Amino acid sequence: MSADLSASVDILTAARPKYPYPGLRPFQIDEWPIFFGRERMVDEVIERLAAHHLVLIHGASGCGKSSLVRAGVLPTLAGQHLRVGAPWRLCMMRPSNGPLWSVASEFARLEGDAEYIKRAGDIIRHLSRREVTLASVASSLRGLQGQRICLLVDQFEELFRFEKETSREEAELFVDLLVRNNVEVTRGMKPRGQAGVHVVVTMRSEFLGECARFNGLAEAINQTQFLVPRMDRDSLIRAIRRPAQLYGGEVSADLVERLVADVARGEDELPLIQHGLMYLWNEAARARPGGKIVLDAAPLEQRADLRPSCRIMQTQSSMKRRPIWSADARSNVCFAHSPI
Repeated sequence: MSADLSASVDILTAARPKYPYPGLRPFQIDEWPIFFGRERMVDEVIERLAAHHLVLIHGASGCGKSSLVRAGVLPTLAGQHLRVGAPWRLCMMRPSNGPLWSVASEFARLEGDAEYIKRAGDIIRHLSRREVTLASVASSLRGLQGQRICLLVDQFEELFRFEKETSREEAELFVDLLVRNNVEVTRGMKPRGQAGVHVVVTMRSEFLGECARFNGLAEAINQTQFLVPRMDRDSLIRAIRRPAQLYGGEVSADLVERLVADVARGEDELPLIQHGLMYLWNEAARARPGGKIVLDAAPLEQRADLRPSCRIMQTQSSMKRRPIWSADARSNVCFAHSPI
């Protein structure tokens, strides 16, 4: 999926989301107005990206890696460079359908070719050459010379399955492109006027060891990795309160304390909190249409099953220790209550 951040103003001035809380699913790029509590993390990722042009963001499943990039890093880049007149172009991919094909397809879309699938075939042949770089390929495309491009490689762990089941050679070529892109910039080898390609990779931490199976990848990751940390108390409170305030609502101090306490023992704070607040907001909106929405702890007292940590623990137990954030587990957690 490609998006043209040369039209960054469209992202930054788009209508705010319909609801203040997205639930368990990751935040999307147009939901940046309701993404609070991770501002310091966003700044740290951007600093690494400026220095290395490659950042690996990793953490446990469900820790908010994709949300951090989509609703935090990318809109922040768009805002920064709108102010100085240097817009960004954005493309997003996952490796599962073939990493080189995915990159080629995204570059072809950025080029604006109506027959981008045919054009992607030409680009993939270029990418397959051993000595090319992402920047040199991008610079050879119409309208991309001298542009700033941010490539998001989401769920990088899919590459390891692709390598084992489909093509080791293509996986190696793709990794070489990522590593060379970082080395070229780190050593100051980028030719003047060439496109600048910045790569953000998200991956579950449990796959870090797999990276050592590719030449140069472990070394690059050691320089550029960012382990998503736990949100501190103040950040959690911002994530809880600020979206409601943006929509003219309020979250009571008692509810804030209850939610923070409920998830203090878990790793995946933000998704659990967002899910509980989404339910409470929707219920309150139905009860008082058009009135000020004030969320309090009463529903949690009346129905323990609404408490996010309690529901997740029940789901985990019923699934016999299956990872909490598997697709099956997610489907069992209260989605029937969401109008989204």
